[in-house]
Amino acid sequence: MGPLRRFDIQAKAPSVATKDLATALLEERFRLAVHHEDRGGPVYSLGLAKVGTKLKRAAFRDDDCPDEGSCHTLTDGQGLGLHGKAVDLRDIAAYLENWTDRPVVDRTVVESLFVIDTEGWSSFLTPGIPPGPPLPPP
Repeated sequence: MGPLRRFDIQAKAPSVATKDLATALLEERFRLAVHHEDRGGPVYSLGLAKVGTKLKRAAFRDDDCPDEGSCHTLTDGQGLGLHGKAVDLRDIAAYLENWTDRPVVDRTVVESLFVIDTEGWSSFLTPGIPPGPPLPPP
């Protein structure tokens, strides 16, 4: 095997990039072969409480995102909390997978954008850091 080669990819993407867009780019540019399959197994399920969502709606909709990075972008995590100006629940589920031991599935069917600002938490995957207090029952 020869030395590793680095590539700079220049591409113009829509304001909201998806995994499918990234996969299509890799398939086109690098002839990447992708195989998708559903596997059974444990997941975390993101759902709605009986009272619905109490999240604050974002100031704009998907079509009105003012600039790149304003929508569908979450920052921080664990000890710093989650922060986003306009994210949907699929974005949150995908971001939370970074700190879990299994996939997080959005089962809310809520299609709005929300403002997210949470407090920090401890990951159960990080040894030596105790978890936060238990949540009160819904």
